[in-house]
Amino acid sequence: MELVSIVIPYYNRGAFLRTTLESVLRQDYRPIELILVDNGSTDNSSDVALERSDNNFTIRVYEDNKPGAAVARNKGLSEAHGKYVYFFDSDDEMSSDYIEEYSDSSTERGQKLREAICKELHLASIEFQSLQGIIDAI
Repeated sequence: MELVSIVIPYYNRGAFLRTTLESVLRQDYRPIELILVDNGSTDNSSDVALERSDNNFTIRVYEDNKPGAAVARNKGLSEAHGKYVYFFDSDDEMSSDYIEEYSDSSTERGQKLREAICKELHLASIEFQSLQGIIDAI
């Protein structure tokens, strides 16, 4: 099985983060690396993140004090080693088979996810080509 990276950015989510992390640690799928990115929290979020450990997971916590969830997600993505990367919000919960279902292209969920990604990539390609055509015309 391929390594899956789960990136969770957080900012002042101590009240929710514990539940999110517990749902990730219950995943049936292995191997998983969990990447947590603190986006400048001033509450107990970092304490909650650091208290979580599991011998079946690699868990890394990073700080990125630049404002915005997108910046924190990009930091997490730059640290990810998995073939697949999943982004979760700090108040999300997932079923224990979530990663397994979405990582397996033979399941209906896995097929739908791949179709959605392909559509997005195709649309992004069309938009880029259209934009490039406008730029070339100038």
